[in-house]
Amino acid sequence: MSARWTERVKAEKSPFTIGPLQTVIHGDVVDYAHRFAECPAMVFASALDPLLLERLVRGAEQAQYADDTVEQLGERGIEAPARIGPACAVLLDRPELRDWLRLVCRTPVLGRVVGRVVETRPGYDGGLRWHDDLIDPRRRIGIVVNLTSAAYEGGDFELRRKGDLAPLCTFHHASPGALMIFAVHEGLEHRVTPVISGGPRRVFAGWYIEYP
Repeated sequence: MSARWTERVKAEKSPFTIGPLQTVIHGDVVDYAHRFAECPAMVFASALDPLLLERLVRGAEQAQYADDTVEQLGERGIEAPARIGPACAVLLDRPELRDWLRLVCRTPVLGRVVGRVVETRPGYDGGLRWHDDLIDPRRRIGIVVNLTSAAYEGGDFELRRKGDLAPLCTFHHASPGALMIFAVHEGLEHRVTPVISGGPRRVFAGWYIEYP
């Protein structure tokens, strides 16, 4: 694995644009597939249409959140009732993007997107410890979209091989709309460090699951 992936990942220009009514693909599959094979995580800036993103961020800010404890992993708040989460899932579930990601990530046929909007706040056990997301074995690609404009310290996403101490990559969701994809399989695990101050950190956290 290249040493550059032990450093903090920066968001790059998105190879697709998610709009209110359609998704347009700009990026070449072969190039991105090669890069994803080197490190199974990528982060894209400005992947969503600006007005669409503004509505989603506003909705996430105005939403109510219920405390949720993930057994043996940590605590967080989840959107309740769920409104912005399902809207994000529909936007990410368009066949153009789903098929492009399937080829880039070299996964089996992908089905629908499942996920929810979650927030983590400072002052309590608001991170998630190392885990592989395979509580549902159908999960193939993880996707995280930043839905807050509030700055915060901590709350970093880290990805590593199981058994390793050092992460392959880390990322801090500093910009609204930053979209991260990462591989989900038995050889990898990830975590989110606790938010220390500021925030809260609000993201759509979901997965593309294998079909059927």
